[in-house]
Amino acid sequence: MKRYYVSIPVEYVIGYLRSGHFEGYVEANNEAEAKLKLQINSIEKYLDFYVDNYSVEDIGDILENEMIIEEMPDGT
Repeated sequence: MKRYYVSIPVEYVIGYLRSGHFEGYVEANNEAEAKLKLQINSIEKYLDFYVDNYSVEDIGDILENEMIIEEMPDGT
């Protein structure tokens, strides 16, 4: 039996983002330099934002014509 990855977009999502955090790596010689880089430059330059908690109130129509189906290699 084969395994397939499936992704089907929806028209919209209504809900609330509750909380999140930035996470990533900064190359620096020490902690003070790392903090300075984050103050001078945009945090988004170094760190990715992740949503930790959310609630979904409603989901729009499924967009079947934009469905993606990809066969996965064995062992994944």
